[in-house]
Amino acid sequence: KYKTSLKLSAPNLPNYEFLGWKEQGSSNCFNKNNSVNITIPAKNVTYVACYKKLTCDVHFFGPNNELLKTIVVNKDQTFSEQGLTVPSYTVVGDKVFGGWRDFSKDIRIVETTKVYGNWGNLSISINGGAQTNVGATTLTATTYPAGAKVTWRSYDGSKVYVDSNGRITATGAGNAIIEAS
Repeated sequence: KYKTSLKLSAPNLPNYEFLGWKEQGSSNCFNKNNSVNITIPAKNVTYVACYKKLTCDVHFFGPNNELLKTIVVNKDQTFSEQGLTVPSYTVVGDKVFGGWRDFSKDIRIVETTKVYGNWGNLSISINGGAQTNVGATTLTATTYPAGAKVTWRSYDGSKVYVDSNGRITATGAGNAIIEAS
């Protein structure tokens, strides 16, 4: 009703700071107190609460730019300050994770942030080349990313045996294929 006094209390919205009230369509907030007394004007008016977001989303993307994970963080703090863990992956599809591009736990987050991973193809190079004479030989694999788990397999156990550490032992005469994956 015209000239009626109305008390508006500050609404609580999680992860947002209340800044005051404004008339719908206006860009100016007024009265940033927790409550305000308003006298209803002669025209119809809608009052809208003004807020500032206190958190930001950090989106982590996979090898095909697909969203892997979103973390909500406090605005203007680093991951380290918030005790958050940056997600880590080993393999997504046929790609191997090699860390996050241009990102560290000490980056100050001030807005929604997109973080892209360094993704590569799994590669293994084996000492001894394409052929190795079996004696007391242990094969070693250099992997990308470094430290990736390697599984060894002999395709003909009657000729050569390979254990989980890449140590090969002749079990018969001939040639055999050993696979590292």
